[in-house]
Amino acid sequence: MNIFERSPDGISNRALFLGVDIVAYHEGSSMEDISLDTLFWSNIFEYFRPDLKIKFFPSGAKSDVLEILTHSKIDNKNTLFLLDRDYDDICGDYMDRNDVIYTYGYSLENDIFSKRIIDYFIYSQFPVADRRQQWNQIIQNYFDETDEILRSIAKFDQMSKKINARGIATDSFQRLYIDGRLGREPKINRATVETEQSRISPNLQENSHANVDENWERRVNGHFLMDICYRMVVFLARKLDSRFSVEKKFLIRAFLSANFNNVHQTDERVQYFDLKLRYIFK
Repeated sequence: MNIFERSPDGISNRALFLGVDIVAYHEGSSMEDISLDTLFWSNIFEYFRPDLKIKFFPSGAKSDVLEILTHSKIDNKNTLFLLDRDYDDICGDYMDRNDVIYTYGYSLENDIFSKRIIDYFIYSQFPVADRRQQWNQIIQNYFDETDEILRSIAKFDQMSKKINARGIATDSFQRLYIDGRLGREPKINRATVETEQSRISPNLQENSHANVDENWERRVNGHFLMDICYRMVVFLARKLDSRFSVEKKFLIRAFLSANFNNVHQTDERVQYFDLKLRYIFK
């Protein structure tokens, strides 16, 4: 822990010491040149509050950020704590504080996901206009066919978290694919999901369904969701070039860079961050 983070006054004075408006602690590794979380949150503030000068600090796991938060004054005006939502609001762990901002969805991966952004990335690599409508249809068909099972996975993972049980997609999600080889369409094995539901169901309590959100785009495990996107990109791109390869981290960076350039102002994610930041800095 940094010397500034050992006391409420140290945390309060850090922004002044660095000559910035806000010091923002968030999840992520400080060992990376540019943390994905840093890139995500800096994009959020650049889009909604470009007037603010902010220093972002990737501070490890969520528990590490919360540890710093415990040493901070309540609603410190020049310090923010930026957290993955996970299932905190579903399980009653949500902190309604002016110095805490959660992702809108489960994690940053959910907040940058869209069917259009998969198409956007492939077209940026292979600007073949006459094929674009075809792969757009494949993407749409895939998520239409997968909608029900993704809603079910998201639902059971939320209920699992309430009873502190192992979830379906929050643990070793690679086992959920029918064929796990990269380059294949990421089809989810319904039999595996049904087996997992049978494992969880006997332990559920009467109120386990309360507050459960079946919006899978927002609630399904973010790493699982981005893995599906990654596999869809490789699957479609290799129809055009069998040698195509991309690192998942590079793909996420590309999605992050294009994020708010590809969403409409009526999108719930845009409205959430807009309202949250307006409220904090009113």
